Amino acid sequence: MTRRFVTLLLGLVMVPTIALAQGTTKETEKLRKDIKELEHRLQKVERKSALDRINFSGDFRFEAHSIKADIPSHFDGMRLQNLMVNTLFYYGATGQFPGSVADIGNFVKSHYADYLYFTSGLTFDQLKQAMGQFTPAMQQQLFGMLLPSTAVAGYNADNSMMYTSRLRLNMDADVADN
Repeated sequence: MTRRFVTLLLGLVMVPTIALAQGTTKETEKLRKDIKELEHRLQKVERKSALDRINFSGDFRFEAHSIKADIPSHFDGMRLQNLMVNTLFYYGATGQFPGSVADIGNFVKSHYADYLYFTSGLTFDQLKQAMGQFTPAMQQQLFGMLLPSTAVAGYNADNSMMYTSRLRLNMDADVADN
């Protein structure tokens, strides 16, 4: 829009000059050339002005890593804690220990709404306190049933070459006062 206005303004200024120089084609061509040059300059200024308002930037990172680890056989503590909570729910509802881990899962499935209510406010301190109510023999029996289902076999992780990359793109704009 600014370019059109400037071109129109230049045209109005140049019309009387062109009218005086009707007879000479050399001067007319020179004036046309000057107008084109001015338009070209204005395009550069307008483009720079627009680009100065928006800044694009970014970075790309590429890395190569290797991983080697020997993970020994262990018990999954989170799975054990989940089974403990489920067992306490079973024990609280029935008054007896479950016969197997499958019995616990089936009971939780069939009473899931009650299970969600039971676990909604349960804290780790409450879990420890509930376990303290059982005698050592009962705890030993309970862990004897639960631990085998939480066992994780050991394994070796060997990835001689692992590639990772990260691409970040940023855009920033200066907001005009008006």
